[in-house]
Amino acid sequence: MGLLGGKQDVTHENSHEIQGVAKFAVEEISKQTNASLELVRVVEAHKQVVNGLLFELKLKVSGGSAESYKATVYQPPGGAKTLDKFEEV
Repeated sequence: MGLLGGKQDVTHENSHEIQGVAKFAVEEISKQTNASLELVRVVEAHKQVVNGLLFELKLKVSGGSAESYKATVYQPPGGAKTLDKFEEV
């Protein structure tokens, strides 16, 4: 899993875990911006072990006014993911 509190660069942006978190983030951003965004690719990803997992993602998307977003997703142990924040980049 990783050292508690240590941020790790994710070298496999196409992994099942990262793609699932990225798709969740794009769905949530779409809801909050009233846009029909589609994930094009994960540009960059970091994972941090806290009381759960914290993912920081840079996402390339299509279907909206912005082409890229930075998103932070938190997943508590055994719990559902939440989109903590996002911004256009």
